[in-house]
Amino acid sequence: QLAAIARDPVEAEAMRESYSDYNIEFHDAETRAYPGAVEVVRALAGWGIALGVVTSKKRIGALRGLRHMGLLDELAVLVAVDDVTHGKPHPEPVLRAMELLGAHPETTVFVGDSTHDMASGRAAGVRIAAALWGPFSRESLAAHAPDWWLTQPSELLPALFADRMSGVELAASPSGVDVGR
Repeated sequence: QLAAIARDPVEAEAMRESYSDYNIEFHDAETRAYPGAVEVVRALAGWGIALGVVTSKKRIGALRGLRHMGLLDELAVLVAVDDVTHGKPHPEPVLRAMELLGAHPETTVFVGDSTHDMASGRAAGVRIAAALWGPFSRESLAAHAPDWWLTQPSELLPALFADRMSGVELAASPSGVDVGR
């Protein structure tokens, strides 16, 4: 995403490094869950749904954030940008998470708050839920035709519950926790 605003690849890399350094220094003080997100993740885990996180963050930063939020034990899988060759918006991270979860596209829901999330999930052939509590507008996410629009994390539960009642088992990849941008 930084490449789109940088003048060249060298500047994009310098911007990424600066962001990374800032994120490490101020991470814990500036990281908090979106209201209701932790409860939703715990409810899904309590239902026995296999949960994973697919992130554009490096593994070390993602682990730090998930640990800080108290969610690490709720997750079966973490796929970070340094775990794949192609990050989002490529489908590889979502496909990798499904492989590790033993999940299938027709039984997977990918929740995301960015256009890269929507593109990655859609390209992987899974159902996608657009989290409108993130930095992107509904209009920018609409191009990917999300299966669900969520204005708050708790709205995911009724959507998944309706599918479970219809006999579909789901593996969810929630992105309802802001682990530092």
